[in-house]
Amino acid sequence: MVVIKHKRIVGSIIVKDNWAVQSFGYKKYFPLGRPEVIAQNLDRWGVDEIFINCIDRYNRGPNIPLIAKIANYGITTPIIYSGGIKNKTDAINVISNGADRISIDGALHENIQSVVEISKFIGQQALLASLPITFINDKIFWYDYIKRINKPFPYDLLEQIGQNAFSEIVIIDWFREGSVKESFNEDILKKLSFINCGLILFGGVKNPLIAERLISNKKVSALIVGNYFSYKEHAVQNYKSQIKQDFLRKENYQYLKIGYTYYDSD
Repeated sequence: MVVIKHKRIVGSIIVKDNWAVQSFGYKKYFPLGRPEVIAQNLDRWGVDEIFINCIDRYNRGPNIPLIAKIANYGITTPIIYSGGIKNKTDAINVISNGADRISIDGALHENIQSVVEISKFIGQQALLASLPITFINDKIFWYDYIKRINKPFPYDLLEQIGQNAFSEIVIIDWFREGSVKESFNEDILKKLSFINCGLILFGGVKNPLIAERLISNKKVSALIVGNYFSYKEHAVQNYKSQIKQDFLRKENYQYLKIGYTYYDSD
């Protein structure tokens, strides 16, 4: 059973052609600026982790120069990197150049065995799975970003890899990602109740009132917020202040992961 004492608020940076972009359902992109500058801002503003998602790297490998550049800015907030990781060599390069953890998306569609090898080599605690999904006619579909098609949700995938391969799973409501009016589809959580590790939710979580309801779910370990944090300097503090503080990670809080249980370091 998942037991999570304190939840995290994660800032997202979507990167395309080496520029941070604002994304709208993986279809439209507006430039925001240099990723390393936005990462520095998020670090200063108090997010608990920074999720860097390079969406144009599938056939180009991880963006190592970008990771190294961000790390060299002296950022102390833990970094999750996603984009172009296909094997354990890619994973090692990403972590050795400054990322704390990695998230896998494309390789889950193409090479399950490589994901198993990555997990065994770098350890479960350093690996996340990213699943862009949507809810249509009472069914869950898994979005293949490369082929731009919906597939039936891979219920057997987690069995093949083993749920213990990942520390957490990023559930992306890609249809509502970047949406102004719609929020994360909570029916998705009901359909994924069988997953036995912490869930990180992304897409349509910018409203703090909805965020509090989502983060109160026992299996939700974190929320990833993207566009909302990019325009106002105090957006992170304002967002956190509107969520019940008992749910959130404390200042100077560090978590130790033992199995699927998170404990205060003190």
